[in-house]
Amino acid sequence: MGQRIGNQGPETLANRSGGAQVRAARQHVQRPLAGQRPTAGQRGVHKLEYDPPKERRADQPATIELSWSSASIAKSPIPPDRLFSASGQSGGLTGMYYATATLTGPAALQTDPHIRFDWGQTLPTILHPLPRPLPLVPRAFTVLLTFAEPDGLLPGQRVFSVRMQGAEVLRDFDVAREAGAVNRGVVKEFRGVKIHEALELEFATATENPAILCGVELIEELADSQTTR
Repeated sequence: MGQRIGNQGPETLANRSGGAQVRAARQHVQRPLAGQRPTAGQRGVHKLEYDPPKERRADQPATIELSWSSASIAKSPIPPDRLFSASGQSGGLTGMYYATATLTGPAALQTDPHIRFDWGQTLPTILHPLPRPLPLVPRAFTVLLTFAEPDGLLPGQRVFSVRMQGAEVLRDFDVAREAGAVNRGVVKEFRGVKIHEALELEFATATENPAILCGVELIEELADSQTTR
């Protein structure tokens, strides 16, 4: 598993193509595999760190490359079939991309078939701001609300009202009275509920015991009578 943040700070990568650990700092720095020679057909783990200078000219590259060479193979990026992801599948290295130099905060996960990048003065593409999602269209749903009395309260001891999408749908609802017993479920169904971005539920209690809700199910009402839960 690797950790990369492009030209913003240290990069940590792991691959399974050779033997010893590799550490490289600054661009254009090349170092051998700690004096060890990888064995053909044997998986190993390398660690590669990228640490750009604090000040860099606009024309200076921000590159990182994981390559190999031998007496019969010219220096070239290691091919995808010799790199293994975090799940153990061949096809590339798995990297965790951070937008901070401290490798903290949210990270984006990506498997790269080659380790050969030039980020210039920008973040890696995966860290670019995502496009805003398309606006949601209000849709009609059947909403099922499930209630039950778990605390052994008697009728009249837990009474409340429920508003859905701003409209009152239950008034002075008494769970114990409706269910007739403790831990017995009561399901209330509401059809044609228009939902845009979220289902909004509000509770107003009429007793000292708070309102309670045990489950919510949304079933989309489609024009062809099919349903989507």
